[in-house]
Amino acid sequence: MMRIARPPLLSLLLPCTLTLTLTLTACGDDAMGGGLFDFSFPPRDLSGAVTDDLASPENPDGGGATTKDLSVRDLSTPSTMPDFLPPPVDLAPKLCGVVVNEVQIGSAVGIADEMVEIFNSCAQAITLPANSVLIARASGDPTIVELQDLSGLPLPAGAYRLYTNTSYAGVGASDGVFPIAGADTLQTNGAVALAIRRGAAYDLIDAVAWGSGVGGALQEGPTRPASPANGKTVARIPNGDDTDVNGDDFVSTATPTPRAVNQP
Repeated sequence: MMRIARPPLLSLLLPCTLTLTLTLTACGDDAMGGGLFDFSFPPRDLSGAVTDDLASPENPDGGGATTKDLSVRDLSTPSTMPDFLPPPVDLAPKLCGVVVNEVQIGSAVGIADEMVEIFNSCAQAITLPANSVLIARASGDPTIVELQDLSGLPLPAGAYRLYTNTSYAGVGASDGVFPIAGADTLQTNGAVALAIRRGAAYDLIDAVAWGSGVGGALQEGPTRPASPANGKTVARIPNGDDTDVNGDDFVSTATPTPRAVNQP
């Protein structure tokens, strides 16, 4: 049996030299003397045409030359791609983190039926750094309102946390209440962000703006989702997905899903 190891793909694409020796053991009556026939193939330059000149003990001078074109194949077009090449694989890392995942800005119950859900999209636990806060602002209003102090908050893998206004009537227990009781904290055209307080400024961890107007520093990317209707939310679809473009990441959902996977 003759076995030829397949060279690496790179060697198929580069000029190289191949030397092959074939040994056959005769069978039947001619094999009684244990005769062996050795066929030596001359070195082959795979970068161009070569001469095929076989030699054996019975014909040491070879049996005549023939020319074969063994030029390297052009693999630059789909028509010449070998079948064994796998399809392209996206090896880009998928980022995770703590994100603002869903926001409700009011309902038929009242303007203070508001909630903000944050979510740890990672496969490992995360503890928020010191001075982490949940903040909000209305479009066109530079005033920042701190909704919740989240310093040192531990978030297990895949964990949700829910922060609400005083009139919140949805499902899911609240992990903290906004400090301005009863106020219309989350405006029709507004923004919410998870940030780290740095004196009088904030470093953003994640942010979402919705509605019309300019989100300014609390908007990620050039676009934003429409303002949600009463009792509806803006939510990340797919759940927890973050491309840093609010208009791509958030859509208005028919049914709020606090503390659960977002649904379109």
